[in-house]
Amino acid sequence: MTAEFIFEVADTSLAKDREVKKYIYAGSRIREYWILNLNHDCLEVYTGPPGGDYENRATFPHGTTVSPSGFPDASVRVTDLLP
Repeated sequence: MTAEFIFEVADTSLAKDREVKKYIYAGSRIREYWILNLNHDCLEVYTGPPGGDYENRATFPHGTTVSPSGFPDASVRVTDLLP
């Protein structure tokens, strides 16, 4: 069984989250990886059939709403996540 998604909050750890953890999670077959990017006030969502890397990346700014692919009835407003 694999996890549906992992959520990270990144400020000083952004490079590590994008360059190290992303590949670890994809290799572990995590279906979806979210990074709350505090440096650019947005949510980065990585999806796609994981292998060694995610195939898709989408960026959601303030004012947008996103749903985890494994939980289509749930929705999250990016504005509510950001300080």
